[in-house]
Amino acid sequence: MVGELLLISDFPKKLANTTSDPRIKSSLGFCAELIDLAMDSLEETVSALEIGDVKKILNSKKIDDLHTSLSAVSTYHETCFDEVSTDPTISRTLKSAMQNSTEYTSNSLAIVARVLSTLRDFETPVHRRLLNSPNWVSPTVRRLLQDKNLTPNVTVAKDGSGDVKTVNEAVAKVPIKGKTMFLIYVKSGTYVENVELDKSKRHVMMYGDGKTKTIISGSHSNGVKGIGFIMRDIGIINTAGPTMGQAVAFRSESEASVYYRCSFDGYQDALYPHANTQFYRDCDVTGTVDFICGDAAAVFQNCTIRPRQPLPGQYNTITAQSRSKRDHKTGFSIQRCTISANGNVTAATYLGRPWKKFSTTVIMESTIGPLVKAEGWMAWDDKPNIFYGEYKNSGPGSDLTQRITWDSYKPVMSDAEAKKFTVATFLKGNDWLPATGVPYEST
Repeated sequence: MVGELLLISDFPKKLANTTSDPRIKSSLGFCAELIDLAMDSLEETVSALEIGDVKKILNSKKIDDLHTSLSAVSTYHETCFDEVSTDPTISRTLKSAMQNSTEYTSNSLAIVARVLSTLRDFETPVHRRLLNSPNWVSPTVRRLLQDKNLTPNVTVAKDGSGDVKTVNEAVAKVPIKGKTMFLIYVKSGTYVENVELDKSKRHVMMYGDGKTKTIISGSHSNGVKGIGFIMRDIGIINTAGPTMGQAVAFRSESEASVYYRCSFDGYQDALYPHANTQFYRDCDVTGTVDFICGDAAAVFQNCTIRPRQPLPGQYNTITAQSRSKRDHKTGFSIQRCTISANGNVTAATYLGRPWKKFSTTVIMESTIGPLVKAEGWMAWDDKPNIFYGEYKNSGPGSDLTQRITWDSYKPVMSDAEAKKFTVATFLKGNDWLPATGVPYEST
């Protein structure tokens, strides 16, 4: 499969030379980045399997990691196709070139999902090494992460009192494929920048003085690809405004990433948990249409989710989860959060709508304000394949008596169904979150 990805790695760039449309060129550039990211992810996961070493056991944890990696690769394929969908010729050409890698990924996903299902049927623990720290988090770093007085590798300050004046200057100092935690402290201030941490910027913790004090702002999206990213006490704002359509404030493909006491502010598609495993704790998310979108396995815990007034004629949809295949290990779990209006909101507001065929979203133990329409979820195509559920919610918007009646919607999830979407089960969070020092509830 890695070989197939390698064969097509340069194809999007070559295809970009056949079009004069700047948007398609940009989309193909992003597609090339995703293919590169997919190759890296698969190579590292397959290497970790250590299949050639007879002394190593191919345990269920490694298989589960492969499931995560394959889900991300499949999502990257789907995103590539979505990016160029407005140009039928380019779209057909790209899909044809990527057919083999798409099929191999899909088939591998199905096999891995069946293996894990069999292990669960026989009650074999999927993760045996509980509370196992990532190799980049030493005991010293764990203490630092729990300390209010961290010692950064680089300090960013607009007034010149730090090591550098911009966030991008600090990012440039992050070692390539570093194996230990690299700390970036961003002092109070508004930094008008487009910040991107590519796949080589690993194990970075970026922290500020508070989500209303340290602000990264601009009309373009900010994003992170490198594994093990942690962000704390920082606000991200997309200033493009509601008339610009899709305007992502923050995008993440970072595996095992954590966002703690942060804010993400925008309008359409404000927060984009694109792929891999992500945890959001005590964060604020503000937006309008599909403002939490993507195909990560993401849990939002103790967060404040704030729909705002959209443009005239528009409606608000809080989530647009884009799981495209049954075997993906992805979905959104909104747990113990508060859903309330940001200002005066008169537009119709829904908990979510399915972006893709197997869209998966649950709202659990949350307080839902009166702005959410009585039917709760917005109708969309392919309803039989999705999974939407609610569990022990409260507040005026949690009334289930007038909810939609799809067969694939669970208005009253059972305890067993809800357990599947907890931090411990859905993210396997007990294996890696304790090492970050971030508070969380496992169930």
